[in-house]
Amino acid sequence: MEHETKKLHMSLKSKLKNVIRLTSDPENSEYSSCSLVSIKNPYILSIDIGTSSIRAYLFSKSFEIKSSSQTSQTIHCPEPHAFELEPEEF
Repeated sequence: MEHETKKLHMSLKSKLKNVIRLTSDPENSEYSSCSLVSIKNPYILSIDIGTSSIRAYLFSKSFEIKSSSQTSQTIHCPEPHAFELEPEEF
């Protein structure tokens, strides 16, 4: 489990670096309207809504995990081979 968490952390870190690079590059007109504002201690919240659980991670500017949380999802089976999630339960 620890290996999976570390692998997920590295993947999120890589993706977040790309988001920051894109949004803070004034030459990138596609993303310039959503450029980052100057914040003294910015944090990045990542939310993963999966089929069996919802996970949230709070990262510092240096991509250090400051906090995380996970909760189970209820999967409803209204009929054989049919599975549903209730958005209100998110």
